[in-house]
Amino acid sequence: MPKTTRNPNAANHFPTSGVVRIDAACIADAHAEHAPGSLVMRLTPAGAEILHAGPTSGLDSAPDLPAPDHTLALPGTTLIPGMVNAHTHLDLTHLGPIEHDPTQGLTPWLKRIVAGRVHEPDEIAAAVEQGIAKSLAGAVVAVGDIAGWTNLGPTLTPFDTLAQSPILGISYVEYFAIGPRERAAMDTMQAFVADHR
Repeated sequence: MPKTTRNPNAANHFPTSGVVRIDAACIADAHAEHAPGSLVMRLTPAGAEILHAGPTSGLDSAPDLPAPDHTLALPGTTLIPGMVNAHTHLDLTHLGPIEHDPTQGLTPWLKRIVAGRVHEPDEIAAAVEQGIAKSLAGAVVAVGDIAGWTNLGPTLTPFDTLAQSPILGISYVEYFAIGPRERAAMDTMQAFVADHR
């Protein structure tokens, strides 16, 4: 008999294999909403295959669906696809919100951010890990991370930390090459890319 979990917090672990059915108050995506809705998926070590996502009543008219090995009941929940944050700065998560005063312009606000940036690899990794945890808690499953330069120049710490996490995405190195520092900054970046190709 399949196991039914009514409170996801009571379950020790979400199933990692088999056919899983999730019954929710609503399933919504960019195209439709189904209330109540059910999601049926097959979980394997390679990933998940969605077998049904739609109205719960549609399960009766889908005879080819396999019987679930696990059923999760979420009566007060809306299921949505995971979200993407296409421009984030995970290495600045430790700063938290920084209030901007429009009457002072952008420069003072940016200076506060630059002054609060961490530069040691373990501090950078901790900030990125904090940002990943907050992203996942907010239903973000993939990111485009923009990582800044440290006092020592560009670093792969944000890239490596992101690559070892459960979230999908890429970490780009953000750098500025403006005015008299343009040539030196571009030389530094080209050398960094050559060293880490």
